[in-house]
Amino acid sequence: MNARVIYDPKLIIVASLLCAFIMLGFVRPAYAAGGITVSPALLEADITDSTPTQTKSVSVRNDFPVAVRVGASISGLEQVGKNLVPSSNVDPGLVAATKILTTDTTLNPGQSVNVQVQFSNVAELGPGGHYGALLIKLLPAEATNLTLQQAISVTLFVVKEGGAVRSIELTDVKLQRNIFTAPKFADLSFKNTGNVHIVPRGTVDLSSGSSLYSRGIVNEPSSPLFPGREIVLRSSFDRIKLPIVPGYYNVDVSYRFDDTGRFNVSSVRFLYIPPWTLAVAFVLLVLVGFAHGKGWLNRMYQFISTPLRRRRHSRKKAAVSRKNKIKPKKKQQAVKESKLSESKNSTGASANNDHVVTKSGIEVVSYSRARARRNR
Repeated sequence: MNARVIYDPKLIIVASLLCAFIMLGFVRPAYAAGGITVSPALLEADITDSTPTQTKSVSVRNDFPVAVRVGASISGLEQVGKNLVPSSNVDPGLVAATKILTTDTTLNPGQSVNVQVQFSNVAELGPGGHYGALLIKLLPAEATNLTLQQAISVTLFVVKEGGAVRSIELTDVKLQRNIFTAPKFADLSFKNTGNVHIVPRGTVDLSSGSSLYSRGIVNEPSSPLFPGREIVLRSSFDRIKLPIVPGYYNVDVSYRFDDTGRFNVSSVRFLYIPPWTLAVAFVLLVLVGFAHGKGWLNRMYQFISTPLRRRRHSRKKAAVSRKNKIKPKKKQQAVKESKLSESKNSTGASANNDHVVTKSGIEVVSYSRARARRNR
C-alpha cells in the first residue's frame, strides 16, 4: 500500500519566505558593521636647527557599534613604481627620531582620539629624507566580536634639512610614433639624484619653428619620487592644431621639481611625413607617367624589374653549378687528359711516324731514326 504525503500550504509559504529573506540579505550572521576613520593620510616634518623637535597628530574615530581597542606602530615604506607600500624594512634613523605618545587606547562607538607623534633631531637621523608609515590597527579585545583586524597606514615624510640635496635628472624620452604618425604621448624617465623626495613637474611641447602643435602636462597625479629611485611618467598630448607640413619636428621637455622655479629643458627631434603627402605623391606619379606616354611607364617597369630578374638568374646559375659539380679526383684526371691531347695536337704527329713535319714547317726526326744514323 503506497503512503501519500500531504504538505501543509502554510509550511511551504513560510519556508519560501525564509529562503527569499536569506537570499536578499535580510537574515545575516551577527557581526559588527562599521570601521575606523583616520586622518590625515600624510605627516610631513622638516627638522632644522631652529626647530629640532616637531609634534604631529593623527585623528582616529571609531565607527563600529561596539568599543574597540586601537594601537599604533612604525613600519617601513618603499616605492614600487608610482605606488608607496608598507615594508618590513624600517629606517633605523626614523625609528630613533620618532616617538608615538599614544600607542594603545580603547574607543567607544563614535569616540575619537588624537594619536600624538613626535619627531626629534637625534644623532642617528642623517641629513636628507627618511620615510616610513604609521600603522593604526585594531587590537584584540575580549568584549568585541570583530572577526577581522583592520589596519590603516599614514605616510611619514621626515626631512633633516642640514645637508639635504634636491636634484632631478631626465634619463630618457620615448615617443610612441612612426614616420607617418605624430606622437600622441611621451614616456619620460626621471631619476632622483638627491637625498630628499621630490615631485616632478613640467610640460612637453610638440613644435616646429615658432608653431606649437600639442602640449602635455608632466605628472598630473603628483606622484613623489624617492631618493635614488627612477620613475616613468606618461604625458599625453593635447592637440592645439594639426601638423600638416612634412619635415622635422621637436619635442621639448621643460621639467623641474616642487619648491623650485628653475626649469631644465631637453629636446628630441624627429621626422614627420603626413599621410596625405603619400596620396599626393602617388597621384603626381601617375599623372607624370601618362604625360610621358607608355614608354615612360615601360622604362619604370624595366628599372624596377631588371634587378629582380638578375637576382633570379644568378640563383638559378648557382643551383645548376652545385648540381653538376665534378668530384676533385675526376676533375684532376680530366685536366691531365686535356693537356695530353693538346700536346699531341700541337706537334701534328703520331707515335708511329719517324719523319714528320709540324704545322709550323719544322722537320722533326724521331729518336729511333736519329740513333740509326749515328750507328752508321
